[in-house]
Amino acid sequence: MNRDFSAKELKEAAALVEESLLAGLMQADQPQHSFSPAFALKMEPVLRLGRKREQNHRAKWTVAAAFALVMICAFSWLASNAQAREAIQRWIRETWRNHIVYRFLGEETAGLPNYRPTWLPEGYVESAAICRDNRISVTYQKGDGSYFFFDAGYMHEGMAIDVIPNAGEEYLQEKVSIVGSTGWLYLSRSGTEQNVLIWTDDETGMYFEVSGILDRSVILHIAESVSLGKSPKMN
Repeated sequence: MNRDFSAKELKEAAALVEESLLAGLMQADQPQHSFSPAFALKMEPVLRLGRKREQNHRAKWTVAAAFALVMICAFSWLASNAQAREAIQRWIRETWRNHIVYRFLGEETAGLPNYRPTWLPEGYVESAAICRDNRISVTYQKGDGSYFFFDAGYMHEGMAIDVIPNAGEEYLQEKVSIVGSTGWLYLSRSGTEQNVLIWTDDETGMYFEVSGILDRSVILHIAESVSLGKSPKMN
C-alpha cells in the first residue's frame, strides 16, 4: 500500500541510512610510530592532497543520505531547464549538521596556473609546496613554528572538499567576497582551531583555500592578494 511520508519520517530515515553507511566504512589502521612536529609539518601538503582525494568517496557517503531526495529533485529540474543549466555555478555547497561539503562540476582542465599570495603576514615564508593532480598545497611558516596553508586547484566533476571541525569545535560561517568572487569564511568559535576560507572563481574554474590559526582580517588580506605567476613544476 502506498502512502505519503512526512518530512520528519524522511529525516529520521535519512539519519538511519547515514549511520549505517558510516558504520560500514573501513577504518584505516593508525601508525604506531610518532613523527617529529617538523617532519609532520613538512608532510602536511602531501597529506592534504591525499585527504582531498579520499574526500571524493567519504563525503559522498556522509552526505548522500541527507541530500538524496533534494538532489534528485534538483537535478531533475536542471535536466528539463536549459536556462538553469547555463546559469548554475560550477560548485555546490552542502551543509549537514556541522559538516560542510563542496562538490564541483565541469570538465577537468590540464595545466595548473601558479597562483600564490603576494602578501604574507610578517615573518612567514614559503616552506613547502606540492603540486599534483591539478591541485597545489603550499605551506607557509615562520620562526616560532606558526604556519598556514594555501591550496588551489581546478573544479571538476567527481572532486569534493569538506570542512570538518574537530570534536567539540564549531565554526561560525560568514559569506564574503574575494575580489568579486564568492567565498565562505569558517571561523573557529574557540579561537584555538584553524580558520578556513574557501572561495571560487567561475571564470577560471578554480577554487582557492587559506587555512590556519589566523585572525579574520589577516586571512582575508592573504586571500585578496592571491595573484598569478609562472606555472609550477608538477610532481
